[in-house]
Amino acid sequence: MPRILSTLNAVLIFSTFKNIKILHSRFINTVASTTFGVYLLHENLLINKTIWHVVFRLDDWTSSPYLLPYMFFCATVVFAVCTIIELIRKYFFSKVFHI
Repeated sequence: MPRILSTLNAVLIFSTFKNIKILHSRFINTVASTTFGVYLLHENLLINKTIWHVVFRLDDWTSSPYLLPYMFFCATVVFAVCTIIELIRKYFFSKVFHI
């Protein structure tokens, strides 16, 4: 029975989002085009440890009541900084390789 409910849930969610008409947004498309680069950048083993353990020192916040807001803040900052780095990288690669 759980498989049937899971499948039905997936089909209903897919059907709902399939019919949504989203207007073109240059900002959303620009940010979306950087997400794979952001993922590759912040998941690099050296950069990952540096970001979370050296820069933001998340280990010091594990027993704090402000852990969740701090984690949200850190994730937002990391995404914004990595997005800017990726946009700069894309800009320079497009100038060098004339893409």
